[in-house]
Amino acid sequence: MLIASIGKRIGPIAQLLESQEFAVLKLIRYGQDDSDTLFDEVKSITPDIDVSIHVIDVPTLDDEDAGGNIPRDLFKQLMDWTERSPNAKVCVTGGTPWLSHTLHHAATLANLPVIVSTHKKVEGSEMMFRYPKPLETERMKTILMTGQRGRVNILMHIEERGRVTIPELSDVMGVSDQTISFILNGRERGASKSEDIVLLGLTGIEEPLIRFVGKRETGERGPKAAEYELTEFGRDVTSLLRESN
Repeated sequence: MLIASIGKRIGPIAQLLESQEFAVLKLIRYGQDDSDTLFDEVKSITPDIDVSIHVIDVPTLDDEDAGGNIPRDLFKQLMDWTERSPNAKVCVTGGTPWLSHTLHHAATLANLPVIVSTHKKVEGSEMMFRYPKPLETERMKTILMTGQRGRVNILMHIEERGRVTIPELSDVMGVSDQTISFILNGRERGASKSEDIVLLGLTGIEEPLIRFVGKRETGERGPKAAEYELTEFGRDVTSLLRESN
């Protein structure tokens, strides 16, 4: 599911629609005007998507209370929409600055990942950036800071090197290749059901911190070594860990 602030045209989210990544689209905007045009533009890009438009009232100077309630109402709406859509994302590239900022605030409260973009007339090019769930990032940092120092050191080393192999990590950490493999890929022995980070490893948890990217020649006899790098979520968590050290 994609939830997006939008104005009169679909342009700000066209790139996302072209990816065919989303089956459901919820558009948030002011007023009913041009709704048919928006529907037509969406369907011309991705004909099979389930699209609906959620209209909110424009805040006025003589109704500040109503304007202040809009973020809370949006938060409740986001929670209702995403209850059965754990992979939903919020895009704030369209609509007025007030609308996009308000949706961004509501998405943060709802712990939803947010998509933002640069503007060609301001930054010189149009690029989209995906920011992870803020509460999930903080939660993972807390887990790692509590009795997981070895894993923290591994994340920081990978951040510094970019890509690393298991033998390289074992040399730096002073432990066996097997131990590093367990940390990255998980192990069941000796782990309780609640210890997902131990059971599944840094690559196997629901939101992986590290990903396998291929195999590399080591310059020595034998098979190629598995190579790993941080995921986007892993980079965000590692940045928080560095700030906490």
